[in-house]
Amino acid sequence: MAAKIIEHGVSAVWEGRELGASPRHSNQKVVSSTSGPNRGTASSLQTFYDLSLTIIKTQSYRSRYYDFVYQNRLNALHMCFRLPFEAWIATVMLLTATQSVRSAQVMRLEFSAIPLPVPLKVQVTRLDFLISGLALRKLDGTWLDSRDWFAYISSTGGKMTSDATGTPNGDYSAIRFRIGVDEATNKTDPNSFPPDHALNPLVNNLHWGWQGGFIFMALEGRRQEEAFSYHIANAPQLMTIELPVEFHGGGPLTMGIDFDLSKALQGITESTTHSREGDATALRLKTNIEKAFSVRKVSYDVYQRPLAAKNATVTPAISQRFPQVTLPSDNPLTEAGIELGRQLFNDKRLSSSNSQSCAACHEQGKAFADARRFSLGAQQQVGKRNAMPLFNLAWHSAFFWDGRAATLREQVLMPIQDKAEMNETLPNVIA
Repeated sequence: MAAKIIEHGVSAVWEGRELGASPRHSNQKVVSSTSGPNRGTASSLQTFYDLSLTIIKTQSYRSRYYDFVYQNRLNALHMCFRLPFEAWIATVMLLTATQSVRSAQVMRLEFSAIPLPVPLKVQVTRLDFLISGLALRKLDGTWLDSRDWFAYISSTGGKMTSDATGTPNGDYSAIRFRIGVDEATNKTDPNSFPPDHALNPLVNNLHWGWQGGFIFMALEGRRQEEAFSYHIANAPQLMTIELPVEFHGGGPLTMGIDFDLSKALQGITESTTHSREGDATALRLKTNIEKAFSVRKVSYDVYQRPLAAKNATVTPAISQRFPQVTLPSDNPLTEAGIELGRQLFNDKRLSSSNSQSCAACHEQGKAFADARRFSLGAQQQVGKRNAMPLFNLAWHSAFFWDGRAATLREQVLMPIQDKAEMNETLPNVIA
């Protein structure tokens, strides 16, 4: 979603649209000089040229024109070598500045489902829902509303985050969003949405098809031996979620939001609902769901989702400003796995003398390195090199000083068997 502020007297509107999607309503005020796919190259370049020179003198054009810059970036780059040298430099500065604005103002909503207690013997196999109408409450009690902002959240598909860019600078005391869409949007032809839009049926699989309208939330699973399927939809079931939370906008921010499945299913014994008129089950689910969300935490950064095994239960907090991390696809990151790794790293039984662990040479207090010039082995023999520091290994493609190990899996076994280091054999370690 891209967003901007337009002042209307004493009030302001936070206009927004889904990332990568086109505005659907005519009152969407996205700055652009084009009304067709190829129109306005010359005028775009001239405006881009003017903006490039202006950016050196003022910061205010950044947030006002960054949508325009992205829409005309290719045209500008194609012809930028025809500009005077000082304008070319200014163009580069503007591209950098707008990229900085776009990344620096991202507000990410990161949803997480709180699992049901094991004794209940309830398994949720699908939790998919649509959200819309993101709004921020200012300290004076007024609300800053987005326009044309939609997102699709799916625990089944692993899509548990949604971004809002252009978050205005300021202090806020609450956020608000809807589960579902307004009646006008609900009656819109779903084929009018771009292929990557949150409301495209091929993206969300939450449209009724020939019956028309969207499913606001699909909650499915098994209770004991019986399956349940709850499809909450239609105008009476449009849910409004308002969560008190103090935060500062205008910079990168990740807001963790929990969805408590126990609260959502509390008192629901029926096996199905399709939200027909007068359906009491759907109304009770609506009430429950509105009370099931809560803010878990606020972090002033935006974090990436590393490429990893699908059944990983732990996501490391790595800033999106860093290069993309790829973790092993066959070794899911879990709390138990992390704890096992910590214990093995400090286990002296990996050495032949039962006196040396990995941590003996890679000291945490010294950047996981060795203060000695040459590290000592299990029999206190002096090695040939210093134990190298261990950090940022997620981005390494070779390990050891000479790069002789291509992966961490190869690397961790070598010191155990090296006679100058732990001087042990793998059969003895696992015996």
